[in-house]
Amino acid sequence: MDMDKLLQSTQYDHSRQVARISTLLARLAGYTPAETETIGQAALFHDIGKTAIPTAILNKPGALTQEEYAVVKTHTAIGQERLSQAVQTLAAAIIVAQQHHERLDGSGYLRMEDKDIHPYAKLIAVADVFDCSCPTWTRCWRSTVRRKTYKRTNAFHF
Repeated sequence: MDMDKLLQSTQYDHSRQVARISTLLARLAGYTPAETETIGQAALFHDIGKTAIPTAILNKPGALTQEEYAVVKTHTAIGQERLSQAVQTLAAAIIVAQQHHERLDGSGYLRMEDKDIHPYAKLIAVADVFDCSCPTWTRCWRSTVRRKTYKRTNAFHF
């Protein structure tokens, strides 16, 4: 295993452990189950900014120089920035997760009308159907019945 992979594995293991310990501490501190879950999930991302720190610094076996330590300390601001950007992505992902099986004629899972379906969900629905229907990706279409159903109903999907 190369050093980068080892570091990634070690960082992931560290984040999982911090999440477990944080969850335990939250329970002991009397947080609600929902708060405890949120704390545990947030803990998984506490060092996300370290992904921007050069591995040579993170892997350095000896003491860090003042300059290297200054670089390591930037991981908190980097993490905040990356997660702040991720909030916008997550907001879109929430909508897409809910609406990606909607159909323009209102026959989707939630029976939403075309005007109410978010454009991102429409676009991702096209990609989803494409991925599941291409011959090289047969995992979604194992049976003839599924293929026939797709051919019969695809006109209403978009």
